[in-house]
Amino acid sequence: MTRRELLRLGGTALLFSGLTPLTNSLAQTRAAERPRIFFSESDIPQIRANAQSPLLKPLFDSWAAKDPSVLTQAVDKFNESGEIVRDFMDALREMDNSAAVHLVQPSRERVRTLIDAIEKIIARPHWDYFRDGGMEVIGIQRASFATVHLLLAREILGDAIDGDLDQRLMRAIADKGCLACYNTVYDMEHPETVKGWDFDKQHAGFYDITMDRWPMILGANNLRAAPTGALGLGALALRGIDERADHWLETAVKSTERFLKLFSADGSYFEGISYLGYSLRTTMPFIQAHTALVGGIDWSTKVNFDGILDYILYMQFGKKPDGTPDVVNFSDSR
Repeated sequence: MTRRELLRLGGTALLFSGLTPLTNSLAQTRAAERPRIFFSESDIPQIRANAQSPLLKPLFDSWAAKDPSVLTQAVDKFNESGEIVRDFMDALREMDNSAAVHLVQPSRERVRTLIDAIEKIIARPHWDYFRDGGMEVIGIQRASFATVHLLLAREILGDAIDGDLDQRLMRAIADKGCLACYNTVYDMEHPETVKGWDFDKQHAGFYDITMDRWPMILGANNLRAAPTGALGLGALALRGIDERADHWLETAVKSTERFLKLFSADGSYFEGISYLGYSLRTTMPFIQAHTALVGGIDWSTKVNFDGILDYILYMQFGKKPDGTPDVVNFSDSR
């Protein structure tokens, strides 16, 4: 993975690096008692400083240079096409980037376009293109990404999201995000109950592959992490709002613990460094938020975090003859 690719995929997360871990005392500081999942108000100066750091400034400046209307255009394109694989992801990324810019450089115009984007996204009938038995929506990457990043936008926008919109947003996160992610994790845990994973009709031609063993295969690789992390974050946000939240949270905890067992005792990861990076980007936000809002689990006993850091550093030594990084994601051939 190149430095550019790393920043493109993880730039928003890197904005929040170097922050003091959330504590229980910081967990309920938002108006209307919305739980803080990603950062506290006191972290905002550090986030803004991160945006001007040598590592992130070029990326942040590229986001800030975009007119807020770019988000509107991306969401409208998705609304017109209904294409979830690419167009929805493009819209979510533009929302993510625009929200990050607003956090660092507040703008009424960005608030307006972000609210409009949220309204249009939550109005969609579903957020993923996977189905079980042709009917039940399962959420692997798109529904999970939408769940997490709508929650992030909600936290960034704060009181700009009024009570009515917040109620509808959280209902959509529960029914279109968390439920789809829960269905996925359940199928991974109980593959004998699966009727047959497949794409919906619109995305049937995405690629031609049998998914007979996918619940078992994906349940034992990095793609367990995405729906699990999103389910967990959504459940934390939905406590006291949706009666399913406690069960979803318990499911997310157990699934996270199962995913962490995929790491070797020395901290290495069988799918390679890029999939390690993807899986931790979707796992660590939940672990941090769970520690802050619930506690009771010493996550450091669940996996060798020091070994993971060593593994990441050692894997940087691989080079091609031209000096560029040599990273192979061999899991795709499984």
